[in-house]
Amino acid sequence: MNPEIIAFINLGLLSLIFIVLLILLFNYRKIEGYFTLLKFKIVNRYVINPTSKKDVFKFTIYNAALNDARLSSFGYSYQQKSIDFYQDYLAVHQLETDHEAIIPSRGSFNFDIAIEPLADLIQDINQGGYKVKRISLFAISSLGQVTTIKSRMVSKHIKRILLKRYRAEQKRIRLIKKEQRRIQAEKFRKQTREFFVRIGLAIKKLKRVKK
Repeated sequence: MNPEIIAFINLGLLSLIFIVLLILLFNYRKIEGYFTLLKFKIVNRYVINPTSKKDVFKFTIYNAALNDARLSSFGYSYQQKSIDFYQDYLAVHQLETDHEAIIPSRGSFNFDIAIEPLADLIQDINQGGYKVKRISLFAISSLGQVTTIKSRMVSKHIKRILLKRYRAEQKRIRLIKKEQRRIQAEKFRKQTREFFVRIGLAIKKLKRVKK
């Protein structure tokens, strides 16, 4: 075969390999997403549970991978502390403590989390304080892969609840102080009346002595 033709074919093969490598490079993340462990997509929505009539966060975890995923933990991260609701999920569905929830490929996992108890936990971490810092959502697969995202929506609703509690506490403190002032004023008036009564009795006694 003509050497020039062989060189041309080799050049064409090298060019084809180079183009394939470029395609693989530019689509690396997409390919990785399908054929390696994918992070979950986590969404929280504020809803009213139709059964309990209570405000809840609907905690949803989407599995975009081609294979099923096993969930071992999920919840909220606050002040470097994890508030894990996986055991609550197991208790609600009466599952064994070592059970791992399976999220099907292209499927999702849902669990309602009551907002008031979550606000209690946040306030406990604050050691009774009412200021709310950043709250994140997290989900952990059985293989230890962690997905974490910030949530302004969750922070907003927790702030609203704690602000309401703060105002109620301030009102309670004002009422206590008002009652304390009333008691002190009543005590002062009583002591004043008793003082003048004693003065009056002393004057009467002096008058009798002079007579």
